[in-house]
Amino acid sequence: MHRANSDDAVSGAQVTVTDVTGAPIFSGETDANGQITFEGCGIPGSMAVIIYASKPGYEAEERRLDLIACCEEAPPAGGGPQFECTTNANCEGAEYCAMLATAAGGNCEPVVVGECGYAANHAWVAYECGSEAGCPSCSAGFDCSAHVCAAT
Repeated sequence: MHRANSDDAVSGAQVTVTDVTGAPIFSGETDANGQITFEGCGIPGSMAVIIYASKPGYEAEERRLDLIACCEEAPPAGGGPQFECTTNANCEGAEYCAMLATAAGGNCEPVVVGECGYAANHAWVAYECGSEAGCPSCSAGFDCSAHVCAAT
């Protein structure tokens, strides 16, 4: 947080830290250097927090920050592990983001395929029926049309 048109640190600002669901993690005031310290280990979910800071006479700020996992060490200056992805959106449609244990990213891996269907949008989509090998047939009174069982 800062005074309008200034980047100076603000001491004594009221700070609230929550997880992404809104559950409180920390509440307190910034120190003489405008900083806070809070325990970030054990935050469930995405390892992200929302930080809200306010003080009369200053512009309030809210920011979302991603934390590193507690088992990880900060990457060395100038580098660190390189990941292909952090979400499925970073991968092709027939791939998904396989997150590495205790890591902030992962690698794009092919979707695990079944016997009857296709890979799309980072997942396997199974056909209801089909003439292809491995595809099921429809029940009596139904015909397979465009891989969907329809009443005859």
